[in-house]
Amino acid sequence: MTDDTVMARHRLVAMANQIAANVPNRDAVAEQVAQHIQQFWTPPMRRELQTLAENEPDTFDVAVLNALALERSP
Repeated sequence: MTDDTVMARHRLVAMANQIAANVPNRDAVAEQVAQHIQQFWTPPMRRELQTLAENEPDTFDVAVLNALALERSP
């Protein structure tokens, strides 16, 4: 894995965590994060984020993990 790939992955995690930290309405944070990611992130970005969450969950804000779980739910 190249340094650029590692940095891109870290940026995805940082962006997702930043979204969770900056949701203006603190009610239903996970739902708002899920909506934002679904609306503004490309499918490859979402897939990479899911993979990272599965492999490195300790690097994610709990609201992001909950949002990703909502994405997987039917």
